[in-house]
Amino acid sequence: MNETETKTTTKDLRGAGGEAVAKEAALTLFRKKGIGIRLFRVEDTTVIADYYVICTGRASSHILALADEVTYHMGECGVPHYRTEGRDGGEWLLVDFGDVLVHIFSRDAREYYNLERLLNPGGEIALGDLFEEELHKQEAGGQKDEV
Repeated sequence: MNETETKTTTKDLRGAGGEAVAKEAALTLFRKKGIGIRLFRVEDTTVIADYYVICTGRASSHILALADEVTYHMGECGVPHYRTEGRDGGEWLLVDFGDVLVHIFSRDAREYYNLERLLNPGGEIALGDLFEEELHKQEAGGQKDEV
């Protein structure tokens, strides 16, 4: 298997809706071992974004790696990155993709701020099927390498 076959396929998300962008961001965090990833539709709650993706990193270096990976991958997909806030503190990073805000917390900061309590539980978009499909793809790719 050559190098290009092992890489994740890059989607073209230019002009895609916010939900597609948010799901791709969540999937990117999942691939990078983000913890407790959740997606909320918040357009009825706030004017600053339509979707929040929330996850936890294991340590400050992991939090930074998650932010860097989601920024890089979304750029490869044609999604503009506007800014990242909180890089100095390492407890809560906010990565801004316009209609989609990605919140990456340390365990303590996520528990302390409890952002989910402010969000409508009815606005949560289930990600289980998306993550399960990704695991199946990874397993199928691993089996090809072993043959």
